[in-house]
Amino acid sequence: MPIFGYEPTVNGLRVTIDGRPFGAGVRTPSEIDYQVGRLKNELDQLTAKMKRESPQQHKATFLDGMSDANRT
Repeated sequence: MPIFGYEPTVNGLRVTIDGRPFGAGVRTPSEIDYQVGRLKNELDQLTAKMKRESPQQHKATFLDGMSDANRT
């Protein structure tokens, strides 16, 4: 699993993955907070959706996407 981190720069922080810079450039702390908040909200929405749906719905959706040759 990759390790996410931050690398200080003159203008703010740069996002790193496994110690290597990632993305288009420098992120300020407020930009990072915004992105983290957005991702947390998206995760909360997906979690709530999964709790509302039954496991059978997910199994059917998964199997519907598979070809007959792949079903065993």
